[in-house]
Parts: sequence; C-alpha cells; structure tokens
Amino acid sequence: MKTAVIGVSDWEMQCCGDPFEVGDSVSWTISELKSVFPEVMPKDVDYYYDNHYSGDIIYIVNGIVTKIEAVYVLYEPVENRNVPVATRVELFEGKADGWTQHKDEYKFWAYLAHLEYESDMLVYWKKGS
Repeated sequence: MKTAVIGVSDWEMQCCGDPFEVGDSVSWTISELKSVFPEVMPKDVDYYYDNHYSGDIIYIVNGIVTKIEAVYVLYEPVENRNVPVATRVELFEGKADGWTQHKDEYKFWAYLAHLEYESDMLVYWKKGS
C-alpha cells in the first residue's frame, strides 16, 4: 500500500469538491503544483487537489482517506496586503467540505488528506498536449 498527503484548499472544496471524511474512497485529480500553499506550511504535502488543472501534469489517484488535518494560517498586513506568517495544523474530525470555521485569529485555509492507494497514479492531462 502506498501513501500520500494531498493538500485540499478551502476554495477548491467550496467550488467543485465533494465533501469527504476518514474512511471514504475518493478519486481525485491532483498535481504537484507547489505555489498554492503558503511558504509557512509546516507539513510535507505530496500533491494538491487540482480540479481546475492548474499544474503542468494532472494525475488521477484512487484511494482511501485515512486521516484529515485542518490547516489554519495567521496573516499580518504588510505593505497593503496580508502575508501568511504562521500556520497551525490540527487533527480534523467530520466531513471536510471547505467551510471549516476559523480558530481565533487563524483563518482556515486547507485540509491535508492522508490517502492510502494501491495502483500507480495515472497521468490524466498534460499542459500543452
């Protein structure tokens, strides 16, 4: 059995995602697009849930969700924009739907979905092809 941590941003779930929870079987389009998570992300993320095909190569993964963590980001204003300065990661229980409540001054930002999968990921789409 192989494992991967998939970053699932709040807006992807709110827009086009199906809610999921531990034990669910999922089939997701994912990419290696690293720029979607803030630099202050404390966890290793293998792939990103990518329903909008933002990455150069999109894969399909079929797996079972074994654990979900919620990522909260603390922002501070710098030169007329908010900049992420810290993150908080907590175990999440329940249905992940993208509408998780904020924690104090930390804004909910994404889920880290831990998956177990058996088969190799299939290339679904390549930019420029």
